[in-house]
Amino acid sequence: MRAHKPRRKGTTIWTQVLFIALVPSIAILVVGAALATYLVKQGLQVSGFADDVRGALEPISRFVVDTQEERRLTLLRQADGSGQPELDAQRRRVDEAMSDLQETTDRLADGAPEDLRVALARLNEAAHGIPAMRVQVDTGAVPTWHGYDVFNDLLDLCGAVIQGIARSAADAEVGFEQMISYDLFKSAEAMARAHAMAVRAIATGLDGPQFHEMAHQLGMYHEQAESVLPRMTPQEQASYAELKKTPSWKTLVDGDNSLMARGPGVSSASFDVSAWETAARQVSNGLIGLYVSHSRHAANLATNRGNATFVASMLAGVGILVIAAVAIGVALRLSRRLVGRLRALRRQTLDLAHNGLPRIVATI
Repeated sequence: MRAHKPRRKGTTIWTQVLFIALVPSIAILVVGAALATYLVKQGLQVSGFADDVRGALEPISRFVVDTQEERRLTLLRQADGSGQPELDAQRRRVDEAMSDLQETTDRLADGAPEDLRVALARLNEAAHGIPAMRVQVDTGAVPTWHGYDVFNDLLDLCGAVIQGIARSAADAEVGFEQMISYDLFKSAEAMARAHAMAVRAIATGLDGPQFHEMAHQLGMYHEQAESVLPRMTPQEQASYAELKKTPSWKTLVDGDNSLMARGPGVSSASFDVSAWETAARQVSNGLIGLYVSHSRHAANLATNRGNATFVASMLAGVGILVIAAVAIGVALRLSRRLVGRLRALRRQTLDLAHNGLPRIVATI
């Protein structure tokens, strides 16, 4: 019979010990690599979304301002048929802003959560309905105030996007600051709505419900600005205080108060309408400027926090991988040491069996 070749016990022990030691270590490495990848990906998403929000500020602000002006000119044209060339020029500006808005919202939607994507989609859908609304207004196919309502709804959707950005913030402080931007947006929008109705009041008068709506918007923009004042940055607080000291502020408020005192109905204005209009544009620019300023402040904070999150994610990911690698190294080292001791024990045992025991037996 052929003699069986003895099994290599040392190799078997080494394999088994290595298997026992490395399986948990490799599992840690795999989990660590997956967690590190997730953290880095999350950091990139937070940082990238913050950059997209900052990039969206100018196109959204431009669209808001241009749409507000088209609303005012639309009400004025419907009132007395004047200003068509100016309205046509403003419509072209809105169309250009709408094109930039589409690109901006598409880019912003890529990294946005579901509720913000829905708000962006609704805004784009409503913006695409503007040309059809213009035709209806120009042909008299809709009631006089239809255009005003459509523009209001459109700008409300802009506000919903600003709110959605705030809710999507990965950092609580960033979300809080972006909600302040939304409050400033509401103030600027209420002022623009009030002025658009006031222009109509001068041209053709307002009925009772329309007059109350104008009064509501006038009160809202003052109240909203004052309520958010403590939460503005020191620079914004100073800018708002300076705005209230300007002749434009006084001219606008005096004209508005005159209209409020006049009440519903039609009567001639008792103030310089041209100066009042100029003052309204300057005040509107000032209020929009506060919204833009705080939005930029919130966006910069979001970018800084996003970059910090990315760096922290990178460090955490590298740390996890280093720990996993160290664990494997320690496991290998301990495994070699254990196998070495087992092999030494095997040699000693075999030596005792082959040499020691016979000598002991021989001495008996």
